[in-house]
Amino acid sequence: MTNILFLNDTTDYDNWGAHACSEWLKAIIQDTMPDISFTNILSHWTTDEFYRLPWWMGGGVENRRRRIIGRFSEHLLFLPAITDDFEYVADLWCDGKGGPFAHEFLSKLKQSDAVVFNAEGATYNNNSSAIRCLFALWLTVKRFGKPAFFANGSVTLTRCYPVLNAMVQRTFSEITAVSVREPCSLENAREWTHDVDVAMFPDSVFNFALRNKVKQLNEPTTFLESLKGKPYFCFSLSMLIPAIGGIRTAGIERTALYHLIMSLKKLVPNAVLMAKDGMDQRIIKDLAQATDSIYFGPEHHYSELVPLYQNARFMISGRYHHLILAAIAGCPAIPLRTTSHKVDGLCKLMQPLMGEPFDPTWIEPEINGITERAYKLMSEGENLRLRIRQEAQELGRLSAGIGKMIQKGIAE
Repeated sequence: MTNILFLNDTTDYDNWGAHACSEWLKAIIQDTMPDISFTNILSHWTTDEFYRLPWWMGGGVENRRRRIIGRFSEHLLFLPAITDDFEYVADLWCDGKGGPFAHEFLSKLKQSDAVVFNAEGATYNNNSSAIRCLFALWLTVKRFGKPAFFANGSVTLTRCYPVLNAMVQRTFSEITAVSVREPCSLENAREWTHDVDVAMFPDSVFNFALRNKVKQLNEPTTFLESLKGKPYFCFSLSMLIPAIGGIRTAGIERTALYHLIMSLKKLVPNAVLMAKDGMDQRIIKDLAQATDSIYFGPEHHYSELVPLYQNARFMISGRYHHLILAAIAGCPAIPLRTTSHKVDGLCKLMQPLMGEPFDPTWIEPEINGITERAYKLMSEGENLRLRIRQEAQELGRLSAGIGKMIQKGIAE
């Protein structure tokens, strides 16, 4: 049996899309190669920060983020600072001096036949999670001779502090295969890695559109029953929006989000405001109370979003996977931009069924435009909803290419 080390299993992350992304990426791989098993490295291992404690705290390395540790301990990355450091840091890792993440990764790598990096939410902003996982892929191939794959991710490289750029070039040129999930990332990756064959397959969550094996839900009927007979729309945030918290002392009623929800409620009287992530909950709870809206919180499973969207008149979100789950349900969506170009890429992938995204940091002048787009989407009726569902199913079929890419790479 082939064992795949699944790097960055995001099921430990407080996010509906992250749960769905890992689950369906594994399902795609399992469908293509039934005789496989998975060993997981959870996402917290790719983001944890490590500190060397002073002697009077016992020495050693700690990864708990406590104030006293951060103040008196030495911050350790155990990572290459630049691409020229790859060989040196590889020596440290292989000599047992790479720190807790390296120990976790290498101990599991020895028992695995290949590594698949679930690249959701990593390769932008020069973040340490991207560096850690890209370096681990490169090390897998160069020092251990095992297949390694970058799969199901977005790539957002810029010329602002371009440390990650060369790391992507070097890693992509030497690992087994690379696939991104939307056109903006394909264009971006090809710009920076000219000689690499970068493929594009739609996000793994689209594969959900083809399946019947949905998890048992906790109390989906209770929530949906409470909405029966009520026309409603759905709203969730963008990762760019939580900065609004800094001005809430003036009152949530002063914000553009409040004005937007109230404008949309003139079209559809009920709003379902959704939040799974902790930073989203703080805003959405206040916004729901202020606008007399319905709160859909973190106790729900991501699969409950599909039946919720099926009956919604439209939805608005800057959460990438919320938009995909809405497409699976056939729900017209109004997208908001997020911290990378993945939402723009998704809009291109689904043209003309998903229009250009709005800027969530400057909503006030766009309230009339968003309201008009919502009215237009509703006026197109069931014909539009059917076309959206059909497109999601086609993208789900194409997403199976991720599994075939990995199967071919392991076979070769």
